[in-house]
Amino acid sequence: MIATQGGNIAIDVGHFGGSQVGEINIANGTLNQGIRFESGQIVSTGTGAGSANIHLTGVGGMGTDFCNGVAVQGSGGITTDGGGTILYGTVIISIDGNIILEGTARGSGQGNQALDIDPSSLIETTGSGTITYIEH
Repeated sequence: MIATQGGNIAIDVGHFGGSQVGEINIANGTLNQGIRFESGQIVSTGTGAGSANIHLTGVGGMGTDFCNGVAVQGSGGITTDGGGTILYGTVIISIDGNIILEGTARGSGQGNQALDIDPSSLIETTGSGTITYIEH
């Protein structure tokens, strides 16, 4: 889980073509995804003017198929029990902070999507935050 109350969460991958530390650029093959987020939680619990935003920016690699910018995969949700609220699976959630998912697809074959969002994943704001999807 990645969680914050007042500091923004920003994950930005793939803009440098593999030239920066931690980045790879595979010129062939499949599934060269900028960001693949699965079976985890990114949570902003802040409220009001100082609440944290969540911004994921990904650029797919230069392979062939399924070189997605940002892929959010796997089901997720919220449940409660006697101990409180439990997040499970793939969840991106904020109270008052904004959520921005921004992706650029590359690749020469099929299935290359800027944003590949599994409809069973949970992406939501529960307060005044907004959700923005940006595809390049």
